Amino acid sequence: MSRKTLNFTLRSGAIALCVALAGCSGDDVATSATDSDGSSSSTTEDTTSGTTTTSTTLTTTSPSTSTTDDTTSTTTGDTDATTGDTETTTETTSSTTDECPPGDLGCPCEGDACNDGYVCAEGVCVEPSAVCGNGEIEGGEECDDGNDVDTDDCKSDCTANVCGDGAVYEGVEECDDGNDVDTDDCTATCTKAICGDGVTQEGVEECDDGNDLDTDDCKVDCTAAACGDGILWEGIEECDDGNDIDTDECTQACAAAVCGDAVVWEGVEECDDGNDVDDDECKNDCTLPSFELEVSNLQFNQPIVDNTYDGSLGSMTCLPLNVDDIGTLVDVTVMINASHTYIGDTLAKLVSPTDVVITLYSRPGLAENADDGTGCCGDSSDLVPEGPIYFNDTYLADAEMMGSTLDGTGDVCVDDNICEYKNNPGAALPGDLGDLVGESITGMWQVCVADAAGGISGTFIGASLSFVATP
Repeated sequence: MSRKTLNFTLRSGAIALCVALAGCSGDDVATSATDSDGSSSSTTEDTTSGTTTTSTTLTTTSPSTSTTDDTTSTTTGDTDATTGDTETTTETTSSTTDECPPGDLGCPCEGDACNDGYVCAEGVCVEPSAVCGNGEIEGGEECDDGNDVDTDDCKSDCTANVCGDGAVYEGVEECDDGNDVDTDDCTATCTKAICGDGVTQEGVEECDDGNDLDTDDCKVDCTAAACGDGILWEGIEECDDGNDIDTDECTQACAAAVCGDAVVWEGVEECDDGNDVDDDECKNDCTLPSFELEVSNLQFNQPIVDNTYDGSLGSMTCLPLNVDDIGTLVDVTVMINASHTYIGDTLAKLVSPTDVVITLYSRPGLAENADDGTGCCGDSSDLVPEGPIYFNDTYLADAEMMGSTLDGTGDVCVDDNICEYKNNPGAALPGDLGDLVGESITGMWQVCVADAAGGISGTFIGASLSFVATP
């Protein structure tokens, strides 16, 4: 006989006894039985209504999981004697769930311990809170070198040092201003702005083309090329002399001076009116229209007093020649007519209205020590009225050589046919007739002749001045 049968028999006997004693009326009578497979069942009988309820519970245990099988409750209702109603049977089932492995993230702690990388907090394994500066990379840290230095590869806030973060990475970055502006003193690549880096630093550089050419539009000092900076801007400027003088070979506009540019090139052009009209006040070759003027006194006939010259104009015989016309001297030719039988004793000078003294010749053939009338003796050739002599800067014969081809016995100009000379001052102050160019021709001019040795005198017959001048 099984346990279940035995229990049922016993419970049936108890019920019968209860009924017999009439003390169990209306009470529930319960019986239970346990099967050999570990399941159990119980039966409850309502003695009043005649309804019997049976419940069965099954429990199964596996080595690694715990599973509670369905619990089934069944109510069987016999036909009620009064109503004849039938009760309904209901079945309820609960699901099986896996347990969370102790020590894993979010699972119960194993004692007070958790798997590597987690900590136990209130019985549950969680990620540890990151601590910047402990030398260990935790949580959301990019790095952690355990120091508070902001200038190495890992900053004190445990973020990597990168260009643009405002912290200078020593040995890697030259600067770091925390912005992406390329035109301030620190570029967007964290290098210091310098002339030649190809980026124009605002407020400091005018330009920066990143090359070392000084002849393009941006010079090597990062200033913009401009006329007057003394550097030739190729393809744009013809010249650049770095000054603001408009009358030299390079104008203020950095163009080469040429005739017709309306700017007078000093020392080269006499005028420049910028037009191609040849008969106005400036000719097309940039020369002034000139006029010729001659003043003379051919009948002066004053003595050349013997041995009077001492180096002063007062010791000379001077012929005055006044010019009333207005003009600027371009060229002058001086003619002297005199009679003297020893040219080496004589000398002649021209004096301008502004008292500029030009010595025309001084005792030809004598190496003078000073312009004071001392010393003896020069060339012995003669000056005669039939052979006037002329002086101009363009003539070739040197006045110092006057009479040198005549062996001391002939007449200058008449016998040697050399009548035109370039002046030679001898021991007097240097100067030539070209020094008078540009002076006004208006005023009193003087031609002076003197004798500087004893024994012979002469006559100053006359002289003339032939001017080329501009209005």
